[in-house]
Amino acid sequence: MSGLALGAAALAGASVVAATAPGRAPARRVAALPAAGRARRAARGRSRRRLTHRVGLAIASGVGALGRHLRAAVRRGPDPALDRRAGVAALVALAGLVVAPALAAPLALGAWVLPAWRRRADDRRRRAHLADEAPDVVELFRLAIGAGLTVHQAVVAVGARIRGASAPAVREIAAQVVIGHRLADALDRFGATDEAVRPLAAALAAAERYGVPLGPTLDRLADDARHQRRRRAEEVARRLPVQMLFPLVLCILPAFALLTVVPLVLAAGRSLPI
Repeated sequence: MSGLALGAAALAGASVVAATAPGRAPARRVAALPAAGRARRAARGRSRRRLTHRVGLAIASGVGALGRHLRAAVRRGPDPALDRRAGVAALVALAGLVVAPALAAPLALGAWVLPAWRRRADDRRRRAHLADEAPDVVELFRLAIGAGLTVHQAVVAVGARIRGASAPAVREIAAQVVIGHRLADALDRFGATDEAVRPLAAALAAAERYGVPLGPTLDRLADDARHQRRRRAEEVARRLPVQMLFPLVLCILPAFALLTVVPLVLAAGRSLPI
């Protein structure tokens, strides 16, 4: 009995010592430190993002205000895009005057022209994508209508499956119907986005308003869209030789002259008697 009592007392003492050992609490604190550090880092990241967002908003509002003053000085109508362009060009001109006065005018001209050029290039690229995707969009609507769907159901089904530049415009039709717009009016706005989708939008709107049968119309539109895409591809192929003249003249011919003609001229010059 005394041995059992001693063993129990030793086990209890070991348990107390293990429970009160100084290494346990630091272990729990060490385990808790990474979670606290992650929380602090996440909080600092959120604060930095908020600060960056506020600074960006302040800069954008300042640039817009400067552009509005410049636009009002020349008595132009309200145009937020023009205000931003004018404000950025003015700031670039001021920075150029401080750093390099000779470059102030070219830098301001570039800051004024570059956004408009980029916007036109993006618009041309978007229109080209819409024109290339038009046959596929018409085919999808033809399949949906041929499967017995109504115009609204076809718009929802095509919008859920379409990809590319046409997808946002097609999904916008269903979104406008959800918030209370008439489907025919939403289709008219869809047709106003680009000439490539205008015939399809007109056919769908006519079917919605007047009950015009869509099958033959969509067949004809699909054939026309495929022919137009083929013609555009042929035009691009015909322009390719002309476009290849620029790198040929500016890069390949000078390199050929440097590699062949210039060494011969230098060798002949060294062989001439002085």
